[in-house]
Amino acid sequence: MLNIFTSTKPEQFASFFTGDPVCKFAAALYQKMQEGHICIDISSNQEDIQLLKQSAYVGFTLDKVKPFIVQDSKLYLYKYYGYESDILSFIQRQAAQENLINKRIESLNQIVLHADLYDTFSDLPPSKDNIDWQFIAMTKSFIQGFSIITGGPGTGKTTTIAKLLTLLFEENKQLRIALAAPTGKAAIRMKEALLSNKNYAKIKDQLPDPDSKTIHRLLGAITNQHTFKYNKENKLNYDVIIIDEASMVDIALMSKLISALALTTRLILLGDQNQLSAVGAGSLLKDLCDNVPDLVQLSPCSEKILQGKLKQAQLDNITINKQDSFLQDAITQLQISRRFSHNSHIGKLSFALLHDKGLPISDPNNPLSFYLIPQEDKDFVHIDTQYDEKYLDQIITHYKAYMQETDIQKALALLNNTRVLCGVRESEQGVYHINYKIETKLAQEGAIKKNTPFYDNRPIMITKNNPELKIFNGDIGIIRNNRAYFGTGHGDIIELHPALLSEFETVYAMTIHKSQGSEFDHVLVLLPQDTDNKILNKQLLYTGVTRAKKKVIIQSSIEVLEQTLKTEVSRISGIPNRLKSL
Repeated sequence: MLNIFTSTKPEQFASFFTGDPVCKFAAALYQKMQEGHICIDISSNQEDIQLLKQSAYVGFTLDKVKPFIVQDSKLYLYKYYGYESDILSFIQRQAAQENLINKRIESLNQIVLHADLYDTFSDLPPSKDNIDWQFIAMTKSFIQGFSIITGGPGTGKTTTIAKLLTLLFEENKQLRIALAAPTGKAAIRMKEALLSNKNYAKIKDQLPDPDSKTIHRLLGAITNQHTFKYNKENKLNYDVIIIDEASMVDIALMSKLISALALTTRLILLGDQNQLSAVGAGSLLKDLCDNVPDLVQLSPCSEKILQGKLKQAQLDNITINKQDSFLQDAITQLQISRRFSHNSHIGKLSFALLHDKGLPISDPNNPLSFYLIPQEDKDFVHIDTQYDEKYLDQIITHYKAYMQETDIQKALALLNNTRVLCGVRESEQGVYHINYKIETKLAQEGAIKKNTPFYDNRPIMITKNNPELKIFNGDIGIIRNNRAYFGTGHGDIIELHPALLSEFETVYAMTIHKSQGSEFDHVLVLLPQDTDNKILNKQLLYTGVTRAKKKVIIQSSIEVLEQTLKTEVSRISGIPNRLKSL
C-alpha cells in the first residue's frame, strides 16, 4: 500500500489509479503540470496510445467525461483540455462576429480622429522605422472583440490604452470599463501608469477614478472555493475589459474570465510575450502571439481600414500580407521604446539577451561581450563576472536615502527606486542570504537597529492577498514606529499595525519572479554561481534586466550566464496546433 507520508505528490496522485494503465502516465502528467505544462505529448509512442485506450479513466472523445482525455496525441486532465477549448472557442467566436465588426468599422469612420491619437513619433527624427504601431493597435482593438497589445518595456502599452479609451468614449459616452491584472501589485501599477499618462487627461471626466483590481476580485472570488460570483450564468456587466500583465495569467483563470463575458464585451490583453509565463499552467500569451508568424505585417483588411487614417508614408513602409493566422488582425506588437532609446544600453542589452545566438560571451561578435566592461551613457549597464561587492554597497547607499526621508510617501517612492533581483531563493546569491547580508551591513553602519522583527525602516513585501486590509500579494511597505505603511497607487497611504500582517518578508532583495510588473531606477540582478540550477532561463533574465530604467548590473559567472541563455521556457500545450486548424 502506498505510504502517503513518504511519497511525492506525483506518486500520491498516480496512486488513485493503481491497477489501471493510466497509472503509468498520471505521475508524469502531474509533474509536468507543476512545471507549467498543460499536457504531455505521447505522439512518439503509438503503444502508449493503445495502452491508454484500455484505461477506464481516459476518454478519447469530448462526450465521454472522464478524468483524462487524449486529443491530438496529447494526454490532458479533462478539465484542462476544457479550459483550452473554452478559450479558443471564445476567440474564434469573437473573430467571427462580422456584423459587429463591420458596425465598429463604420463607427470608426464616423469619428473625427484628433492629431494626438496618431502623431505618436512626431518628436522623433523622420525614419521609415517610426511606424505608429500604437495607432494600429488602437484601431485593431477598437474593431475586434478580442485583441492583444504586446511589446517590451516603454513601448507604450498604457499610452495606447489611454488613446483607445478616448476613441471608445467618442463612440459611447456611457462606456462601462473594467481594468484588471493577475496580481494586486500589477493592478496598482496599471492604475498608476494610466493616471500619470498625459493622454488620460482627455478621459478623466468620463473615468475620474479608474478602478484597477485583480482578476479574482473582478470575478468575485468566493472565499475557500474555486468558483466565482460572475460566471457562465451570471455575466460581468462591462463593455470593455482590459487585462494588464497578461503573460502572468494561466489558462484556468483565463477560461473562468472569458466564461463570464458577454459576446459584445471587448477583451483586450496587454503584456510582453517575452517575459515569464504564469506560475500556473500554460503560456497563453506567448502561444497566441507565436501563432502570427510576423507581427510587423498587416493584412489587406487592416490596410484598408487604416487608409486615410494612418499616414500613407507609414503604410508604404509596412509589408501587407495575409498570413496564415486568423489572429493576425487581433494582435499588435509595439516596436519603439520610450524608456529605452535606440542607443540605450539597457535596450541593447535586452535585445541581445532575447536574440542570443549561442556565441561565447567573451567572443567579440557577441553583443553581450561589450558589457563585460562597464558602459555608461544616459544609463549604466555592466555584466560583472567577479561579483564585485561594490555594486551591492551602491545599492545599500540608495536604500539609506529612503531611511533618511521623513515623509513616508517620499520614502516609499525612494525605496521603490532600487532593488536587488535574485534568480533563486536559496544559495549565497539567493534572496534569503542577500536580505540577511544587506540587513547586517546596514546594522553595522548604524543605519538600522535590528532589535525587533518590526524594526524601523524594515522594507517588507506582502506574500498573501488580504482584501479586508486592502493589501495584496506583492505590495511593498515600510515599517516605522511600529506601524506598516503602504502606498495605494493614487497618492494615499495605508497605515496598519504590523501584528495584523500574517504573511510578509523582508524585501531589500526579491526574486525576479516577484518583480514582474515592477520597474526600478537601479537594479542589481544576481544569478547563483551554481551551474546545476534548473530555474534559470532566458525569459527570467530578460524579465530581471527590463525592470531597470537607469542602471542594471548582472552579476554572474560566464558559465552560468551562457547556460541561462541556452535555456528557454517552452511549455507543452495543444494551443499552437489547435490554432493552426481554426
